[in-house]
Amino acid sequence: MNEILRAEKDWDELLLQHPPSIEAAEQRQQQLDLWMDGRPVCGVMRPQFVTREMMQTDARVSETVLSAIHKACDWLRRNPAMSELYLGPSLAMYGPLMDYQRGYSQECVFGRLDAYRTPKGLRFLEYNAGMAGGFTRGADLATYFEGLPSFAAFQDRHPVSHQAVMPRLLEALLEAWTDWGGQGQPDIVVLMPKAMLKLPAVVTTVQAALRYFSEQGVPARVVDPIELEFDGKFLRQGAEPVRMVLRAFLVELAGEGIKPLMQALKAGAVCMVNPFSLNGHKAVFDVLTDFSLELGYTAEERQVVEEHVPWTRLVRPTRTQGLDGSQVDLLDHALSNQHRLVLKAAVSLGGKDVMLGWRMPADEWRKALETAVSDRYWVVQDKLELVGSTFPQLATGFPPMQAHLDCCPLLIGGRFAGYMTRLSPGEITNVSSGGSSLPTFILESK
Repeated sequence: MNEILRAEKDWDELLLQHPPSIEAAEQRQQQLDLWMDGRPVCGVMRPQFVTREMMQTDARVSETVLSAIHKACDWLRRNPAMSELYLGPSLAMYGPLMDYQRGYSQECVFGRLDAYRTPKGLRFLEYNAGMAGGFTRGADLATYFEGLPSFAAFQDRHPVSHQAVMPRLLEALLEAWTDWGGQGQPDIVVLMPKAMLKLPAVVTTVQAALRYFSEQGVPARVVDPIELEFDGKFLRQGAEPVRMVLRAFLVELAGEGIKPLMQALKAGAVCMVNPFSLNGHKAVFDVLTDFSLELGYTAEERQVVEEHVPWTRLVRPTRTQGLDGSQVDLLDHALSNQHRLVLKAAVSLGGKDVMLGWRMPADEWRKALETAVSDRYWVVQDKLELVGSTFPQLATGFPPMQAHLDCCPLLIGGRFAGYMTRLSPGEITNVSSGGSSLPTFILESK
């Protein structure tokens, strides 16, 4: 950590010695499409730094946690009664979709583990399987920081590199297409309901992906699922065949418009590189962290889950292993430990439906838990020991800002590919809720 602190100190000093104008910095973000809802995507003037050794450790633990998640999901698939217990209302919606064969070998082509760096290393809150948010902005953010007047002087003191993920993502998409049986160059269709294109964070993410695919000579376009038809042989948008799909929505947002896609998937007529799966359901983290279950963990997986995944339980009347390892009544335990628990929806995006127990009056917490029991759709999770950071703001004089920083490993084909990093003054880091995205630079040895 001393190496990182020295790099941060030198960066801030050089930023003041070679200051860009605020107007120029904002204009540069606009030119790079790093602009969202009338503001820059990155509102601070320093990237995140990690050492090569830290990154290697992050890669090992994130890949190990993902392997354990896959084992938890396999256990649920093999036990229909347990799937009904843990997944509840989601099973009726997602269940039939999970029976369709992928048509390619990869368990998950790409995904993101949401995590915070704590004094004990990364701690993983949830897994977003097959959602492309976080993959698209890193290279442009790195380009923005590399163009600052102070960057060359900083490189003289601290050589850094940036791990680009979009080339690896596109390579994985094309591998899945070929493995599925696709011939020639695919035309990638990003499936997204038009209503989602009103969300600024979605627009910037999708535009960046389409631009990159186009630059690499791979055609790509956005299509609303409601525009699709299946004729028994081909999935089409009007006269245009649709053979490769990248889904950018939750099932709940598509409604009846998803039926042609479901028919085509059942018939094996379309390659969807991010199929519907159990992986992203937050109740999977209940199974993951319940060590009374026999999931077939290796010794390393058991240790990494214990050290890097917070205690998580689906809210329901039951006895279970509590925060201290003893057997407890879950609802009583959640009431008495309000000060250290988070309550959140089992399927949600954008930092929504997250309640911090230590920020709520006791009566509101009790009512929220009662509602959660009837919904069968919420989990409680142990609070993380967050480490606050200070960053220079994108404002005159670069005043310091206290903030929380997440550090989310991106995974492609089950392997670590890089980071998505977000920063926010609040305890929930989400760009669509007012936070910032920033790149991660790796400190290299001279």
